[in-house]
Amino acid sequence: MTDRCEFCGGPATPTPIGSMLCADCVERYDAYCCGCSGERCHTLRSIPHTEICSRCELRCRMSTLAAADREMLGGLARSGHRFAAIRAVRRILGVGVSDAAWIVHQSED
Repeated sequence: MTDRCEFCGGPATPTPIGSMLCADCVERYDAYCCGCSGERCHTLRSIPHTEICSRCELRCRMSTLAAADREMLGGLARSGHRFAAIRAVRRILGVGVSDAAWIVHQSED
């Protein structure tokens, strides 16, 4: 059985971080491990990035929120007002819906 590319499904070989990518996808994507969490990351080479994954960057941004904002977001999320919490995160941090939903999910704990 041939190993398949994680992105396109073509024949692949392992990258230094253990991802299975074909030659075309190796040229297209930068594969690296997050400097914070150690998670495997793949980013288009055409998009600049740091050595920290997007989730860790969001965690860093969340840590800079004022305590009152963190408590307000957590309270909205825990009380079942997820959409209000997502809107508040988008307004406060200026992130997209997907990132805001992830932050709210993290705040529910």
